[in-house]
Amino acid sequence: MNRLANVSGQALARPMYHDNPWEPEAYSVPNEYAFGTQLVVAPVTAPTDRATGLASVNVWLPQGDWVDLDTGLRYRGGRRFVAHRRLDAVPVFAPAGAILPLAGHGDVAVGVENPTDLDVLVVAGADGTFDLHEDRDDDAWASTPIRFDAGTGRVTIGPVSGARESVPDVRDIDVVLVGFDRADEVAVEVAGERRGCDSRPDTQGVRVHVGEVRPEEEVVLTIVGGGELAPNDVRARVRDLVDRARITYVAKNDVMRAFDTAAEPAHALLAVDALELPDVLRSAITEVVLAT
Repeated sequence: MNRLANVSGQALARPMYHDNPWEPEAYSVPNEYAFGTQLVVAPVTAPTDRATGLASVNVWLPQGDWVDLDTGLRYRGGRRFVAHRRLDAVPVFAPAGAILPLAGHGDVAVGVENPTDLDVLVVAGADGTFDLHEDRDDDAWASTPIRFDAGTGRVTIGPVSGARESVPDVRDIDVVLVGFDRADEVAVEVAGERRGCDSRPDTQGVRVHVGEVRPEEEVVLTIVGGGELAPNDVRARVRDLVDRARITYVAKNDVMRAFDTAAEPAHALLAVDALELPDVLRSAITEVVLAT
């Protein structure tokens, strides 16, 4: 993304109306911005509500499906809504099919050399493509293609083309699967050979440790369950909001009873609206229920 900014003059951080000049809503969220080619960020600058510990921010997302990388909540775009977060969280939204190559957490040379540990975040729900360009401040560019086919659930990484000497001789690669409906079974091939892999739950989804990969090798990771986005677990998320709120146990039980007896989560909102709840809690519940 830095190379794109240098070559095209496109700023790394841009107000929403730069990419969406004909959308009136893009002018209504002055604190929100597009970051790079993949992300939308909505900083929370309001104080927290004492009863819920949540602060609020107005958000507008362009058309399509989006996933909050911090909470994992899925949203339907093309509309405005109020997002509720604790002050230690920043709403960062990625569209379906987004691919985000990041320096791995174990890499001590971040910001100096091209990383030897690479995390590749892949968001479910749509095909995605990303070309990772790297040099050593000498204009000898190496390019790593990263592709995601949502229909087959297949992620391909590499091989590196161009100046392969610009990237490490060996890279330790993790693929983080974000928002997948079924990511419990994956298969990995490196240079055409099947490789055992370690997959485990991660704060952002499922982390698959591919292991060491050379620049000339291609990684093919297949999610056996496919590339569909998972539905939101509305009841569990409402329960978490209610558990954290400073309200009576009677009120907490009343909220959950409304969801337990409703045919659909949206049908519970009328009953919730009739309860004596803090306004921010009621709004946060509505966000979760109507996110998609």
